[in-house]
Amino acid sequence: MICGSEGWRVIGILNNYLARTLDQVMKMKRKGLTLRQYSEEEKIGMNTSGTRLLNLYKKRLVVRVEGPSMKKDDPHRGRQFIYRSLLP
Repeated sequence: MICGSEGWRVIGILNNYLARTLDQVMKMKRKGLTLRQYSEEEKIGMNTSGTRLLNLYKKRLVVRVEGPSMKKDDPHRGRQFIYRSLLP
């Protein structure tokens, strides 16, 4: 990925669905995007959205940090990752 006067762009080939996913993460900047948020935004399954975000992370196009731990009474317990832009 390079950043210039016209914004950022990926060098090389990236599937259309991964390019759209990366665009969503980049729009969120430092706030980040969770698997659940992306799944609800795109109206796709959580497994699909998780795979897309993980693929971007494995390609080192996004940063992944662990989100705050959930409370015991929260119905959506477990680890939650936040995917963020590499760029400031």
